[in-house]
Amino acid sequence: MQPKPSIFFIIPSLHGGGSERVITHLIRNLNPDLFNITLVLAKKECVFLSAIPEQVPIIVLNSSQTRYIPVKLVRLIWQHKPDIVF
Repeated sequence: MQPKPSIFFIIPSLHGGGSERVITHLIRNLNPDLFNITLVLAKKECVFLSAIPEQVPIIVLNSSQTRYIPVKLVRLIWQHKPDIVF
């Protein structure tokens, strides 16, 4: 049996809005038996956090300055090597 593909969903926050709601729906409706799903947030401002299933790991890139987030994000992707980055 092949390993499950891993998917990183990257979004600045789940503060509330259309794109945050779409990401939440996607994560909730993907089959966790078929995919390893990880949510990556730049900041932990989360209106929709309770809608994320408990088995989905959440990585918060907390950075003192926004300009350092891309560096942290690239480092995270290199470390985990997800199959899909959304």
